[in-house]
Amino acid sequence: IGICIPGLCRHYYNNQYWPSKIETCNDESVLSWLESHLVMIPMEPRQPGCSVVEGKDITETKVQALAKAADGCWEAIMNKDLKAFAAAYKASFDAQVDMFPAMIQGTVPAYIEKYEKQVMAYKMPGAGGGGYLACVVENAETFANEHKEAIRLTIRRRR
Repeated sequence: IGICIPGLCRHYYNNQYWPSKIETCNDESVLSWLESHLVMIPMEPRQPGCSVVEGKDITETKVQALAKAADGCWEAIMNKDLKAFAAAYKASFDAQVDMFPAMIQGTVPAYIEKYEKQVMAYKMPGAGGGGYLACVVENAETFANEHKEAIRLTIRRRR
């Protein structure tokens, strides 16, 4: 639902499908900063029969690790701290893969290997398993100029 709300959204869940609370940030300096450090790299789509939930291992400890990483991402973004953002972003990816190891299948490892030394952090948006590699970079404009496949992001603003 985050793509339906302008700005940057943070969802709070309390054992329900729908978030119990949605926090938003529409601060132009924060949104511009974030756009200047994110790119998407197109990957191949999931292969037929791919199930990212196969072999899932969801435990309270692993969910807490993901929640801690998400909190770290939000705080780093609000503080415009690129190093902390990249660390929390990568921790978020690691926590997701720890719960859903089948996210890493097909050509995903090859894409990660190709870009991991050129970006500060990476993860797969959505349910994982293919589509895009979302990357934290020093400078999105420079990265996109050097890597024509990279897509710069634009965060929707309020009208």
